[in-house]
Amino acid sequence: MASIPPLLAITREGSFCERWFANLVGKGVDLLLMALYSHLGQLGLLLTALAQAPAPPGARVDLYTFGPGEDVFSKFGHAALCVFDENGVGGRCFNYGSADFSTPGPLTWDVVRGRARFWVAVTPFGEMLRLYLAEDRTIYRQRLPLKSEQVEKMRQRLETAALPENRYYEYDHFKDNCSTRPRDHIDAAVDGALRRRPTSHGSSFRELMHENLEGDPFVFVLVETFLGRSIDQERTEYEAMFLPRTLRESVALHLGAAPEIVHARNPAPPSPSWLVTHRLGLALGIGLGSALAIVLATPGASFALRSVFGALFGTVGALLVLLAVVSPLAELRYNELLLVWLPTDFLLIVGSRRVTSLYTNFRLAGLVAVGLLLVWGWFLQPLWPFWTLAALVLGATSARTLVRSDGVR
Repeated sequence: MASIPPLLAITREGSFCERWFANLVGKGVDLLLMALYSHLGQLGLLLTALAQAPAPPGARVDLYTFGPGEDVFSKFGHAALCVFDENGVGGRCFNYGSADFSTPGPLTWDVVRGRARFWVAVTPFGEMLRLYLAEDRTIYRQRLPLKSEQVEKMRQRLETAALPENRYYEYDHFKDNCSTRPRDHIDAAVDGALRRRPTSHGSSFRELMHENLEGDPFVFVLVETFLGRSIDQERTEYEAMFLPRTLRESVALHLGAAPEIVHARNPAPPSPSWLVTHRLGLALGIGLGSALAIVLATPGASFALRSVFGALFGTVGALLVLLAVVSPLAELRYNELLLVWLPTDFLLIVGSRRVTSLYTNFRLAGLVAVGLLLVWGWFLQPLWPFWTLAALVLGATSARTLVRSDGVR
């Protein structure tokens, strides 16, 4: 790298302290400028390399996939198809992940109701690239090995899909999203080469999502709690392409389009959180500690702790019932957790001592039945952490009401 002239000229005049301070400041500013020039140079080299990358003769279509971002809506990555003309310039990118993200509350409610309105946006290639570089998302490019007639077929499909009367669609996270739409366009262009492979991927939707969520315990717990049994069924490879990462892998495997890393995120995504990887042990530890406190604490403290868990179980159970009523989506309507955490658990707060005793005994009998079915493998959802916490808390509450008569509810 060429030397950078110092911003501050250092002279021999002045006291020793003045010269020392001037040299120190000058070197600091020089280092700062060198770092800035280096980063600007890297960005310039990246854009130049993309513009000058060798391309096959004729028009082409590139599949771009992007790694996860920071916000909830970008946790699972993104995908877009970019069409270039015969000279390899003038790229237009078709992005099916467009929605009104400025209102996350209403958008989330529309997703729950199965009526979220997304659309395909057409943007110049350079504009799309700048957006994801600014977000520091890992960017992959795959040049699809299409013949000229296949490129034209896909271009026409994409242009038709982008017409005002066709551009909107109702988003479904697993069946109709920013990755499944490019998947279907690619599959149509290659005469069903992707769809014709009915082999099982060997994973469920839930298992496929875990890799993207293990670094975010809060979102992980939300998914484990509120998404039901339909996402625990084993899926085909074609269905698994609802995730951009799986789409990228399948296109590389079946079409021979090896992914190139255009930009690597810095730093790398966080490693899995121990709160996620040890969730059963965590539930066991919290449950045992809470159970001991409920049995041994003073009457007021015992009732307060019992009330906390009654509010937790009851609130989650009530929300699960609400989702089952308002949502048409199978993953929100059929949730096995409703057999473990119930809306009626509010009785742990408002019930009398006799009612609490009868209710906890009834609940424990139900949990024993659910536990046996879990061992048998009848349930699909990963219920053990939830079951463990409920069984320990309810068991301790039942023991307290049986052996102690302390005058507190």
